[in-house]
Amino acid sequence: MQRFRLDALAIGLSSLCMIHCVASLAGLFAIGLLSAFGRVEEVFHLVMFAIIVPVSLLAIGMGYRRHRWIWRWMPCGWKAP
Repeated sequence: MQRFRLDALAIGLSSLCMIHCVASLAGLFAIGLLSAFGRVEEVFHLVMFAIIVPVSLLAIGMGYRRHRWIWRWMPCGWKAP
């Protein structure tokens, strides 16, 4: 019975991951279509910037706290000397 529960959990999590990946791709595609079919105001870009920057900084900070490797802050995957 325990193995069945683990298998069911694995299948459920795998399905959730697949849905997340498809929804993310569809969302990015929809954002691109928004600019093609409608007039995208500067406010949209400012709002996206205001959301993306704090989330990115939070993720970078959490990664640094966990790994304690300052070179993770560098863009493009630069490696430590």
